[in-house]
Amino acid sequence: MKSDNVENDPPPTPRPVPTLAVGQSATFKVYNPDDDSDDDSNAATMQVTVGGLEYITEEQADPIKPGKTYLKAKLTIKNVGKVPGDFMAYGCMQWASATTPAQDVDVATPTGELNLDTRYEPGQQATGSIVLTIPERGGMIQHDVNPVLTGPAAWAVKLPA
Repeated sequence: MKSDNVENDPPPTPRPVPTLAVGQSATFKVYNPDDDSDDDSNAATMQVTVGGLEYITEEQADPIKPGKTYLKAKLTIKNVGKVPGDFMAYGCMQWASATTPAQDVDVATPTGELNLDTRYEPGQQATGSIVLTIPERGGMIQHDVNPVLTGPAAWAVKLPA
C-alpha cells in the first residue's frame, strides 16, 4: 500500500546509465513536455548510436573558444517508439571525470552538418555531429533528457584519453 506521506516513501531505485563506446546503441524515453503525467504510453522511445568520437582543433571547431578542448561526436538518433519525440543535445550534455563532478558543456552543430536537435516521428532517424567544448580529454559525456528534473542521465559515452 502506497503511503500518502511522501517523506515515508522509499526513494525510487535509480536505473543504471548505459555507457556506450563507438558502434554501440542505447534506448531512452523522452516525455512530452506538454504532458504532466508519468504515463509511459505518452513517452517516445528514442535510440542513440555513437558513430565516432574525435578530438578536433580550435580551427576545426565552430564556434571557436581559445584554450578549450573540443570533442566531435557523430551520433545517429532514431525514434524507435510509437509516438513523436524531441531530441535535444543543446543544454542537455554534461562532462565528468573521475575527479570532476558532472558539469554542463557547450554544444554546437558543425557548419554544414545536420542539426540533430529536432522532433522525430516514429521511424525517423538522422545522423550528424555535435561539437562539445569540454575542460580536458578523457572522462565521460552524458545526456540528460530533462536537465530540470533530477535523476540519472539517459546515456553516457566514455571518452578516449
